[in-house]
Amino acid sequence: MLDNNNGWIEYVDHKYPDIYTKLKDQSLVQSKYILILPASKNSDDPPLIFLRSWGYASDAERLHVIGLKPSGDPFLLFNNEFALEDFSDVDGDGIREIVGFPCLSEGVGLPGFDAGTYHPLQAYKINLPIQKTAELSIPLTERLTKQKFNGWAGPECSESYYILEPKNKSKKPMVVDQKQLENMELTSKH
Repeated sequence: MLDNNNGWIEYVDHKYPDIYTKLKDQSLVQSKYILILPASKNSDDPPLIFLRSWGYASDAERLHVIGLKPSGDPFLLFNNEFALEDFSDVDGDGIREIVGFPCLSEGVGLPGFDAGTYHPLQAYKINLPIQKTAELSIPLTERLTKQKFNGWAGPECSESYYILEPKNKSKKPMVVDQKQLENMELTSKH
């Protein structure tokens, strides 16, 4: 049995378009609460069911993904705090990956930057046929995080590292540790 104490929410918020707004057009059913998407390009593979629930205070929203085993029984593939950013075949193996942020970044003040605590872009692989939960892919997580933030401090969120995104968008973002951040803060005050 699958339940959710926080309740499921409509997956599309028209005031704040996001990845769900794009995925709605790919859904195999029309529903405000359930998003059913193909898991791969192979039409014989059963689709996946996505349910979204609220995030509160400092938590990311929760994402539930349900797949169907070869027997037809539902199987909970994914149930984590997770802000979905992409659901596509990012590694070219023919099966889509679940990509997003496992936490929210806490902002820090640094002139000239949008700065916050480190939050990697995680990628979860789905194995077909469905037999086990989606698995965090460290190589894909590293590749996607480096592409987005031009740096890497591991697959987990951390308050010991920071992502600095220059307000000048022609410059690349960077990942720095606590000491580097402190040195930058000192330099900006002089």
